[in-house]
Amino acid sequence: ASALVRALLEALREGHSRSFAGPEIVVTTPSGEMHELGALMASVVAAAEGWQVTYLGPNVPTDELAEVARERGARAVALSIVFRDRDGDLTEELVRLRRSLPEGTALLLGGGSARRAHGSTELPGTVVVDDLAQFRAELGRLRAEASRA
Repeated sequence: ASALVRALLEALREGHSRSFAGPEIVVTTPSGEMHELGALMASVVAAAEGWQVTYLGPNVPTDELAEVARERGARAVALSIVFRDRDGDLTEELVRLRRSLPEGTALLLGGGSARRAHGSTELPGTVVVDDLAQFRAELGRLRAEASRA
């Protein structure tokens, strides 16, 4: 069932035209996170909202993610965090990722464990989204910000 849902979500994402010049977003899950359906859903929403989506799949190391975001000139990075048994390690990874991203790149965290992983760490430019509607609203806010700049 997961494979069918994954294929459907990928087809939906690819169905959106990449011919328009929307802002770039990189979507993935952090290292150790294999549950990618949330990230795939976020990539579909972003594509539907006119963003250029680079989807990296699950389990992406922090340094590689930051490098791709810099290379692509990403306006945002979205991480889906569903299940984590090493939250302290993930918090450290998030701090390292935030420091590695360019100043104007937003970090969007979603999924069942996103709030816990974010914890009390103050990470400027980082937003925890509780659902896809809030994710869509945040993408709209970021896009409006980028067009004013």
